[in-house]
Amino acid sequence: MDKSRIPISLLLRRFLLFGIPFILGGMEIFHPMPGTAVIASLSLHAGWWLTLHLIQLPLFGLLAVAVLALTTGLSGGAAMVSRIGVWFFIVFYLATDTLGGIANGIIVRETQNLPPEQLYGLERIVETFFWDPVVGASNSYSVFLLLGALGWLVSVVAAGVALYRAHRISWGPIVLLALSGLLFGYAHVPPTGPLGMLCFLLAVLWIEFLPKSHTD
Repeated sequence: MDKSRIPISLLLRRFLLFGIPFILGGMEIFHPMPGTAVIASLSLHAGWWLTLHLIQLPLFGLLAVAVLALTTGLSGGAAMVSRIGVWFFIVFYLATDTLGGIANGIIVRETQNLPPEQLYGLERIVETFFWDPVVGASNSYSVFLLLGALGWLVSVVAAGVALYRAHRISWGPIVLLALSGLLFGYAHVPPTGPLGMLCFLLAVLWIEFLPKSHTD
């Protein structure tokens, strides 16, 4: 066996930790922002809107796996809290983005050739997916979005605390993870989404390549 080869498991770990936030953060730079007239504004880039959200969905899932990878082999309360947070992120954040992104993208795509008088009812449906108090994807206080965002924040911060308690990192990466939790949890659209992924990427680079112990 060639001992100079990097193990597949390490390559997979580094792809999850470095590649996923880099790809996702780069894509979020080009995330369209819907205007007041939702269908009219999304119709300008209906194809890209739907494509972006179809690609985002598995990337969000892989991002959750990346957070789980941070606590691999760790036990204790902080690691368990991080894994619970990942569950909330996967279930609720992805649900809201599926409705606000994919479902709305399909509706907008199918309205391209409809006369204006037929758009009123569809506009109400699209706006509901964005602003509904339970599942609204753009309503910062909707139940699903709030649970998903808190899941992301808790998962990354708790993962950092678990690593700190295991004497693998200093406080620096925890600060970056907390910033990622706040920024990306608030919204994955620009500028907070790309900045949140940048903070996560810097944090995991620090965790993986800088000294992993602390003395305080």
